[in-house]
Amino acid sequence: MIDSSKLSSRIVVLDSLRGLACLTVVLCHAAANAFPSHNIFELSPFYILIAGHEAVVFFFILSGFVLVKHCLAVTKFNYKFFLIQRVCRIYLPYLGAIVIALLLYFLFHGRWIVTETEGLTWPNVFGHLFLIGNFNAATLDPIIWSLIHEMRIAIIFPLLLIVLRRPWQQVIFIAISLSLIAAILTVLNVNPSASYNSGYLYTVHYFSLF
Repeated sequence: MIDSSKLSSRIVVLDSLRGLACLTVVLCHAAANAFPSHNIFELSPFYILIAGHEAVVFFFILSGFVLVKHCLAVTKFNYKFFLIQRVCRIYLPYLGAIVIALLLYFLFHGRWIVTETEGLTWPNVFGHLFLIGNFNAATLDPIIWSLIHEMRIAIIFPLLLIVLRRPWQQVIFIAISLSLIAAILTVLNVNPSASYNSGYLYTVHYFSLF
């Protein structure tokens, strides 16, 4: 039986927007493979159909909205229970994908699955398994970069709730300030990402979107 109370708490339009964003990400990767050297859609009005990064940014905003909405609905925020939920929802599927990628790597001796020319190192493997450090997240699967930020932000989620207790003007100011600071330090090459947008400064930026 479907719990009608749970259905009533869902915002159906967000499910639709999430589905469209997923389709956009799929089309983005398809276009990248079809036109590896020059994407003909990038400078055309049709770019909105393949705006994959923008769609992922929407996912970050949507995650922040949904998670905060859920936390506000409960009487008391249980960080331990929240973190367990996020681990089960994000880290376990992520870990399954990484293990499968590793098995394929060893099965094919790195001739197919590894996407970076330097191959796979043990520090890189530990980075993938435990999300430790600023590792090259593109070695096995380039699309996992967003899950890295989702998991990092889940760990520091109580900080987000503390910020949101401030007046909305201050919240917007803090969010913009975090993004600007992260952008300036990135331009100055402080803690550069080992792969696409996977460094800690990018986590700070995406935290502001949450």
